[in-house]
Amino acid sequence: MAKHNSKSSSRSQNRSFVIGVAGGSGSGKTTLVDSFCAAFSVKTTVISQDLYYRDLRNMSLEDRVRVNFDHPDSLEIDLMTSQINQLAEGRAINAPVYDFHNHTRNGEQRISPAEIIIVEGTLALAIEPVCSCFDYSVFIDAPADIRLLRRIERDLQDRGRTLDDVKWQYFHTVRPMYEKYIAPSKSKADLIIDGALPIDALSKQFVSEVKKLMYQGS
Repeated sequence: MAKHNSKSSSRSQNRSFVIGVAGGSGSGKTTLVDSFCAAFSVKTTVISQDLYYRDLRNMSLEDRVRVNFDHPDSLEIDLMTSQINQLAEGRAINAPVYDFHNHTRNGEQRISPAEIIIVEGTLALAIEPVCSCFDYSVFIDAPADIRLLRRIERDLQDRGRTLDDVKWQYFHTVRPMYEKYIAPSKSKADLIIDGALPIDALSKQFVSEVKKLMYQGS
């Protein structure tokens, strides 16, 4: 399913083309974005919503792990929106580095602008100030069982979580926040793709749509 966004035709020629990629946790956002970057010849900078989780170092670790990280309030939205716009205007940013094991920020990283800026995250289309930055947006619609299995694998291998932690978070925050915020945000997407399909097919469709929009009338 695709629909074209009028914002792309009116954006400044000096501004980067900004794309939002959203979907539930484990839907395949990062995999799709990596495949897109490998397939598309235009220089692309990718930033993740995850960089902008609030620093919880003033809370006990026991309290940190019970924070609802799937709610928009868990993110520093003003900073995220400001840095997206800075990149789109051609200015480098000092983005936070987030430590998922301790739920704290761990310094900064320099991120340079590019012709295409991709912002990926579960809430990318659910937060209006962030969504308004995009010239084009994609929602990956993957079945719940696929998303859950991918999340379990990622959290156990990459984020130092226990299976009990993953289950608690899924049933208490991930699933209810998906239903409340993420699933409804699908209506804002210019392109909705099936996250259960092979990544090569999804990437080809994504690249094709972006090329049409970036080079229309050229």
